[in-house]
Amino acid sequence: MSPDGTSAYAASHTDDAIAQFSRDASTGALTYQGCISGRTETAACTQIATAKSDGLASGLDEPYGIAISPNGAQVYLAAQEDDSIATFSRNTSTGALTFQGCITGEFGTGPDGNNSCATALPPPAASGANTGIDKVRNLALDANGESLYATSGQDDSISHFSRNPSTGALTYVDCFTAETATGAPRPSG
Repeated sequence: MSPDGTSAYAASHTDDAIAQFSRDASTGALTYQGCISGRTETAACTQIATAKSDGLASGLDEPYGIAISPNGAQVYLAAQEDDSIATFSRNTSTGALTFQGCITGEFGTGPDGNNSCATALPPPAASGANTGIDKVRNLALDANGESLYATSGQDDSISHFSRNPSTGALTYVDCFTAETATGAPRPSG
């Protein structure tokens, strides 16, 4: 739900999509407004530029968790199978979303692979393993919108990203884990 209560969003891991609904503030009724997908086979949705026939390595493969910035200007989507976090800009008047890009822990989806996600966590892995966002599922923003947290059951971790409140851009900071492989220090930069 958007902070102003005018929009609701739902993730469809089957369609590799995020759906948008407008919300009537007085009744709570939802009206479907459309969807954005990483799968070209989902004809009902607008496809992102990196969409693939099966959605794999598009940056939106099997989305689950959604987080909306406190100012309502950005929406973040956790894509479990691409080990990625996608960023959408949000029109605060209409609720419409525009795909801005993604961060991944997976080599094949990142800059050294098919470049669906322009940024990869250092160092990315072939399957996203031990990056802190392998099979990422849930997202949460702090109240000020300065930090985004992502959970990974596969890496047994919570990863921390700093968030630029003006642009919505995410930068990896660190992760907390009980795994020795995932807990390895990352190079700065």
